[in-house]
Amino acid sequence: ARRPGLPGSPDVARSETGGSIHAINTDLEAALAALVRSVVHVRSLLSNVSGRLEAIKGHLDRRRMRDMGADARQSVASVEASSFGELLDELRTISGTPGAGPWHGVTSSVARATAVLSHLGDALDAS
Repeated sequence: ARRPGLPGSPDVARSETGGSIHAINTDLEAALAALVRSVVHVRSLLSNVSGRLEAIKGHLDRRRMRDMGADARQSVASVEASSFGELLDELRTISGTPGAGPWHGVTSSVARATAVLSHLGDALDAS
């Protein structure tokens, strides 16, 4: 089976058959746009995780915890431990399983852009 974005794939076939630098450039622009979209999406997800980690850090501040009774500290620590566990699950979702998930979108976009750049190099060498 052909993989999208790689030489021999339908989306790169027009540049392989046409051989024009213009067609390859069009493919490269599309590949780089997809890469940027993937990176921005992952950055947004990670920014959300970062903000939630900052909130957990604030709730577990020593000065704040010092002013609480033992039961209140235990309750806050328990809630924040649960929140941290949820963040770990979210990070697992972002990193995804092989072949899926937002991070896979980045890696597959990099592979596609690399393949198109290689094709462009071959076309330039041939001209």
